[in-house]
Amino acid sequence: MDNEILIVGIFVGGGLLGYVIVPGLLVMWDLVPDHITRSGEEEGAHHLILGIIRLNWAFLAKQLL
Repeated sequence: MDNEILIVGIFVGGGLLGYVIVPGLLVMWDLVPDHITRSGEEEGAHHLILGIIRLNWAFLAKQLL
């Protein structure tokens, strides 16, 4: 019984880390330079990463619905 709970906890923790925490940190990392520069230019690797995160969220939402 304890092993099953541990295994489920590992999978839930991994899912939260992969789909909530890391993308959230990457989005925050994307927004900070925008607030600092206020230039509005779409340059830099952080915009590419934000696009990838949006695609991941769209895929996840499609799978859940």
